[in-house]
Amino acid sequence: MIKSPLLQSPFVRYQLPFILWALVIFTFSSFPTPPVPRLGIRFEDKWQHLVAYGLLGFLAGRAFFFQNRYFFLSRRPILMAVLFGVLYGISDEFHQYFVPGRFTDIYDVIADGIGALLGAGLFGLLGKGRPGGGDP
Repeated sequence: MIKSPLLQSPFVRYQLPFILWALVIFTFSSFPTPPVPRLGIRFEDKWQHLVAYGLLGFLAGRAFFFQNRYFFLSRRPILMAVLFGVLYGISDEFHQYFVPGRFTDIYDVIADGIGALLGAGLFGLLGKGRPGGGDP
């Protein structure tokens, strides 16, 4: 296996996935109808928000924990990841207000916040809880 120095950089391993996933969420909210398959389950859009922001919370916790530039992020990565997820969810709903065919919904923000909490909490259990804070 080839180990590229670029792929081994902390930014590429920890921060880039978080940034890319945030961009995916923003891109999907820019479409009048989200390009995701319908499963026909109850409260489907809330589950989609929960999963999307769960992954965002996990990746944010990981990105914040494995960086050393901003002490306040690495000191409390789980709290900062949840806070980021909630604020990003609010900004996402604001953004959707301006997208034709989309509307804002406070319950989407609640699902985003719960997802961010679960994702960041999962990172806390899998990664931060390890001796030395190993990479999950």
